Amino acid sequence: MQGSGTIAPRATTLLLDALANKGQEPESILARLGLTRSSLAESSESTPLAIFTTILEAAAREKGDITFGLKLGRSYNLPALGSIATVFFTAPTLGWAFSKFTSYFSSLQSNTEARLDVSGELARLSYSISDPTVRLRHQDADFTVALEHKMLTDIIGPRRTISHVDLEHDCSRDVDAYRSYFGCAVQSGRSRNAIYFPATYLEHSVPGADPVANARAEEELQENRSALQQEVDLVTALQAWMSAALARAFDADVEHAAADFGVSLRTFQRRLAECGVNFLDIRNKVRIQIAKCMLVATDIPLTTIALQLGYSEPSAFSRNFRSQVGETPADYRTRERHL
Repeated sequence: MQGSGTIAPRATTLLLDALANKGQEPESILARLGLTRSSLAESSESTPLAIFTTILEAAAREKGDITFGLKLGRSYNLPALGSIATVFFTAPTLGWAFSKFTSYFSSLQSNTEARLDVSGELARLSYSISDPTVRLRHQDADFTVALEHKMLTDIIGPRRTISHVDLEHDCSRDVDAYRSYFGCAVQSGRSRNAIYFPATYLEHSVPGADPVANARAEEELQENRSALQQEVDLVTALQAWMSAALARAFDADVEHAAADFGVSLRTFQRRLAECGVNFLDIRNKVRIQIAKCMLVATDIPLTTIALQLGYSEPSAFSRNFRSQVGETPADYRTRERHL
């Protein structure tokens, strides 16, 4: 069974800051995953990658903008990521900068492949999540490619053109918006997300080149390679998978979970039993946690919350919530908002 990926806490914090700067309310978005901003801030552990990508999806859905990830990537505060940003912006050349950035990308995000390749006259900067438990990755792909495109143009200047962009997801319905954003051809349904540009750009000098700062940043990255928790435990990974599925009202049954975790149903259930838990108990716990957060942080009607969480009808949601929490969803919402 493949382990689930994680992303550094600072990256998630900066994402929430970027959402707030765009006029969105991070708390209402996090509520759909059963999270609060304070709970994330208090945790020093890495965020499951499935949570990070679902925050992006939920924000885009709330905004009603299919190209939201592109716009957010442009405004993300990359320098605030620390050493991995410093090693890029203090490199002597663009080629050196992207080579180091992709080499140390695993210090920021695991179960992901970031590469810089050169073939003939073209350079390819690619990005792809290898974690099969991350079901929602459309907005993450847009966000990351847009961020890397900004890094590229920050060095070579906005007037330089790139050759084309590849995206894993289908963007055919909105291809004109993507072409307008990148100023080049965009192909969807590809094997990797990638930006292609003339290899000669790699020789371009970086304006902020600083050998001393660059060496110091790389030393910090080498020392902290193991700081990012490479895998989360199965229960935490499953909870993140469920939160992501329920946030979009997807099927959150054990068969789908086993398939995404890459094992047979029998093996998956055995692994859970070895952890001393069962699937239905975990799903019920996640459902209740999401319900609590949505009741407090949003004005979403109880019927809509029940449907999102996969209940057959609102009365079933109310009965289960009352049996677990001791009061009805409506009473819980009223009481918590008056504390």
